[in-house]
Amino acid sequence: FDEHVTGLGVGGTATFRTASPAGGAAPEPAGAEVEYDVRVTGVHQRVPPDLDDAFARGVSGCDTLDALRERMPRICGPTPRARPTAGCGTTC
Repeated sequence: FDEHVTGLGVGGTATFRTASPAGGAAPEPAGAEVEYDVRVTGVHQRVPPDLDDAFARGVSGCDTLDALRERMPRICGPTPRARPTAGCGTTC
């Protein structure tokens, strides 16, 4: 699917045939050939926030990004994949 719509801008159109995806909303069984008519109505891009003191204040209450970085191991534990512990009582 992606290869058929990549590069289209707003108002762009594409018609193509491809296999119906497994678990999709199409009524056809997975793997059946289906035809798609696509019209792009909008293009959105996620822009990550700047990692600065304003970010640190907004997400944690820490005054600076350095304070947030220092606090993270106490919040998240020794590995980056650990989940924060609710009510752990750490402060900046």
